[in-house]
Order: sequence, then C-alpha cells, then structure tokens
Amino acid sequence: MISLPTICFIIVVALLFIAAEEMDKSSPLYYFTPIEDSTFKFDCSEANDVDEWILPSGSQVSVHLENGTEQVEGFEFTQSSLTIPSVKTNMVGRYTCVLRNNTKHYFYIPYVLPKPQYKNSILLSLGVSAIFSTICAIVWLVERYCFRDDSNMPDRTPITRKKYDSGSDTNSTIHV
Repeated sequence: MISLPTICFIIVVALLFIAAEEMDKSSPLYYFTPIEDSTFKFDCSEANDVDEWILPSGSQVSVHLENGTEQVEGFEFTQSSLTIPSVKTNMVGRYTCVLRNNTKHYFYIPYVLPKPQYKNSILLSLGVSAIFSTICAIVWLVERYCFRDDSNMPDRTPITRKKYDSGSDTNSTIHV
C-alpha cells in the first residue's frame, strides 16, 4: 500500500510537470522577493528587443518604443526592461517578457516582503534597555544598602590611649 506522503509527493511532481509544459523548456524562470514600496526592475534583454510584457493580471503590454519609456498600470516599460516604481503586496505573480524572436523569459514574484519598521524596533530596544538598566540599578542599591554584611567591618568601639603629661599619669579616652 502506498503511504499518504508518497501520494502527495507524486501529485506535486505531476503538477510541476504540468506547469513546466505550459512554459517553454528553453525559457528560464527567475524568482524575486522585493521589499514593499521599493523600486524593482526586471532586465529582460540587453539587445533592446522586447516585444511585449504579459503581467500577472493577464494584461499584455506591447513595447514599441525608440529608446523611451512607457507607463502603463503603474509600471514603466522600455525595450529592455520592466520597472515597478513602488512595489505593492498585490503585485505578486508571473511576469513574462516576450522577445521579437518569440523567446520568453519568466520572472516570478511569489510574495512581497513587508517594509521593515525600523522606528518601532529602535523604540522597543531603547525601552527594553532602559527597563533593564533601571532594574540593575535597583538590585545593586538594595544589595548594597539593605543586605550589607557588617561582620567584616572594623569594630567601632572607642580607642583608649594613654596621654602623657609631664605631671600626671592619667588615662584619657579619644573617640574616633
């Protein structure tokens, strides 16, 4: 009997083969994970021979420019590249570049990384550091003044010394 993990593996492999049939076998597939709100650029051809781009929405954008830039649906197209000026989380999917000789290059964005929130991180680390420093200072003060071991301290009893006068032989006490 075939186990469940084996069946799942076979199904995944079959789906991968079906997906591979849809794409040209000679066309590479590139994966990217851009950061939200960043600018991102797909370079498709150095020869400036891009004929069209197919967007994840299915829209086809023909690129017939002479060293210029065309803007469509928030994207910037040239004869060699596609630029996303401000990446958003809904821009995931496959971007297909079709060259004039019908060669296709596939660019895939599986997900968009959220923009890092450095301000929150800095405030959190400063707050934790301040709390930790305050606790350390309190522990040190309590230990220093409340749980002090006086057994190692010198005895504070008065010291008796003899004072010599030329005329008398009396003892006097000096308190330190």
